[in-house]
Amino acid sequence: MMRVVQPYLLKCCGRRDYMPEEINVILKNDVKKKSPSTRLLRGRLTIDNGRAFFEENAGQGNGMLISLLDFDLIGEIPAGSPPVSGGTMIKAYRY
Repeated sequence: MMRVVQPYLLKCCGRRDYMPEEINVILKNDVKKKSPSTRLLRGRLTIDNGRAFFEENAGQGNGMLISLLDFDLIGEIPAGSPPVSGGTMIKAYRY
């Protein structure tokens, strides 16, 4: 929803920079489930020794709003992915 609604609202308000910044980050922890479809995870950007990490927020289930607390990144796990190990580089969108 955030990938669609926020850019749409910003564009409607006349903003030219309505798309979130796309960055590459290192997954801090394992994602233990396989991803038959694209998985969008809410989390935080953390910097450790000059490297950017994606730290997943708790409560990622459908309808779980707690994961929206203090999030500033949405990490993308591509469709068809097996479980992903921590240390893997992923694409993320900064909000």
